[in-house]
Amino acid sequence: MHVNESVGGGPIGRTLAALSAVLVVENITCRIIWCKPVPADTIPSIPVRLYHIRYGCQREFAVRSRSDYGCAKVTVDTLSVTERSRVMSLVGRRDTGPEMIVRRLLHSRGFRYRLHVKTLPGTPDIVLPSRRTVIFVHGCFWHRHRKTCPLTRMPKSRVEFWTAKFVRNRKRDDAVRRRLRVEGWKVITIWECETRNLNRLAIRLSALLDISWAVP
Repeated sequence: MHVNESVGGGPIGRTLAALSAVLVVENITCRIIWCKPVPADTIPSIPVRLYHIRYGCQREFAVRSRSDYGCAKVTVDTLSVTERSRVMSLVGRRDTGPEMIVRRLLHSRGFRYRLHVKTLPGTPDIVLPSRRTVIFVHGCFWHRHRKTCPLTRMPKSRVEFWTAKFVRNRKRDDAVRRRLRVEGWKVITIWECETRNLNRLAIRLSALLDISWAVP
């Protein structure tokens, strides 16, 4: 049975046909599926047509060719922009893995600190009152580390939305740093990727805090 013409031909039509056997039409939220293109006439087309009618293939997902692997990547997301924003707002911002690494390192060197002080601009992750120093432990993706950082990737879909969001994030971070410095605080930013090498992290922190300690 051939793919219904309403879903379009080419890679989209072939990939939809390949996915028709695994799509759960009534209960899809968000998933990433890898599959190899297969002849359209080997897969029943009814689930594909139902999915297209209910969600709209052009609006709800994108097909990207991966010729090096001979397969296609399909990202399915049926949440509205408002719903997706609400879900993303629930992602944990405190006590993240990178933040815990920095905290454990500081604690092992005898530092005592306060956490997430709301009275300071930007609610710094770590505050060292005696040194008048605040530390932000930033995720490379959300706060846009340097372009060469492997964690600073740009999503392939909704590029304009993400570009605008990242610009706002960086402007907010810059404004927070300026306010803290005006108030007499030293601002240190540790990036997520830097926490993956404990020796280098210890060396950088010792230099930033103007102290000497043996690396772990």
